[in-house]
Amino acid sequence: MTDESTEGMRLAKFLARAGLGSRRASEKQIKAGKIQVNGQVCTNPATKVDPKKDKVFAGRRRMVIPKKVSDGGELFLAYKPEKMVTTMSDPQGRPTVKDLLPDRTARLFPVGRLDYDAEGALLFTSDGDLAHRLLHPSFHVPKIYLVKVKGEPSEASLEKLR
Repeated sequence: MTDESTEGMRLAKFLARAGLGSRRASEKQIKAGKIQVNGQVCTNPATKVDPKKDKVFAGRRRMVIPKKVSDGGELFLAYKPEKMVTTMSDPQGRPTVKDLLPDRTARLFPVGRLDYDAEGALLFTSDGDLAHRLLHPSFHVPKIYLVKVKGEPSEASLEKLR
């Protein structure tokens, strides 16, 4: 652990990649004194850590960055039914895609989303880089949807969708 050197990864970024929450949420946890690095409380989000050497804890939970799929990280395909939100928690108490996953220690998150009323295959991974490569438009990964409609759509309606 070093304070603002050029080597290593910022603690807030490390915690976000390890699944604690967003970078902003991680910064709040750090500033509140809830994070330990190598046995010492750390309150500076800019502190640099070495993910392979430093031991970072949020409470009693050891924080580690999940492995890439190619290095043994997890990839999981599930069927999302209708009336389920594509999020890991919902303040309104609706069913979430987290309910589709077996209990596990690795932090899995959905790759993309399906609307509340939509159903279909949904990919989950612990590999943030893989998710980015599949979702970011710069990688030009095609997405195919099958849509059922009532009646026959007009040409004008179809043109709006294109």
